[in-house]
Amino acid sequence: MRLSSLTRLVLSSVWLLCANALAQDQKPNNSRLFPIKVDGKWGYIDASGELRIPAQYSDVDEFGELDVEPVSAAVGDLWGFINKEGEWIVEPRFHLAWNCVDDFAIAEMDDGKWRFINHDGDLIDGVGYDNIQCFEAGHAAVILQGDHQWTYIDVKHSRILPLRQSIPEGFSEGLVPMNTGSLWGFVDESGTFVIPPMFDEANAFSEGLAAVRVGDLWGYADKLGKIVIPPKFGWAYGFEGGLAGVELEHRYGFINHDGKFVVPPKFQDVRFFSEDLAAVEQDSKWGYIDRQGNVAVETRFDIRALPFRGGIAQVTLWGGDVGYINKSGEYVWKPSH
Repeated sequence: MRLSSLTRLVLSSVWLLCANALAQDQKPNNSRLFPIKVDGKWGYIDASGELRIPAQYSDVDEFGELDVEPVSAAVGDLWGFINKEGEWIVEPRFHLAWNCVDDFAIAEMDDGKWRFINHDGDLIDGVGYDNIQCFEAGHAAVILQGDHQWTYIDVKHSRILPLRQSIPEGFSEGLVPMNTGSLWGFVDESGTFVIPPMFDEANAFSEGLAAVRVGDLWGYADKLGKIVIPPKFGWAYGFEGGLAGVELEHRYGFINHDGKFVVPPKFQDVRFFSEDLAAVEQDSKWGYIDRQGNVAVETRFDIRALPFRGGIAQVTLWGGDVGYINKSGEYVWKPSH
């Protein structure tokens, strides 16, 4: 199964968010807030399901993915930033705005350009970009004014790195997947190939291994470029907590670093382990399994089931209703829209 570059970017972004969440304290934490939608407006609950910020915004970002504040929220068509009490830290005045890591955010201004701002809403350097994308691991990707490719800016916003990509892959463990012609390798922030182009496709490193495609099949390479898990999978996710989801003969399971199945391939699709549970799809419904492959929450959710964070997970039903469950599968917030 070959995925488009856009799909690969989405999956990589999901993995990066999950990786960051796993680095946080995994115990239920009622200081974390999670977005909910009621009658078309957005607010936030805590992990117990208590409404902490009333549904009053036209759109919001998530506290929970990064567990940082402030977070961006919109009233009408304008975005600003709120704290965990729902108070405006930066009044809504941007066309779009998102929080990043390292104490900065990004915003689209009236002239259509994106700029880096601090959490007071002030410009960091004033430079306008055609687009910006933040990653969890260091350098942000930017499109320079009038350009059509992505490059990277260092964490101090003092220099542009000599890397150019059609789609930003993002740094992970100090390296970026990069192609030259039809072959892929890995470069460092100087743009030097640390692992020369030798793969037909490559994804980001996680836990010292990167999923790489050779021909039509995926395996894993180490940071020397050596294939350590032979290519035999139709698709391969990144490792998290010692396990990675892979597809074999149109079914998904989980392997360990030795390439051996810990959870046999029997699912339609899988997601990453987070807080010792992973979302799996079976018979076109989503639920959760534990690290031994036992059913923890039966597959009954229609559209999707996101990773557990702070003891709860977001699930989506037909019609777009979104709710949150605990690890027993009980709703702490019944699906609403």
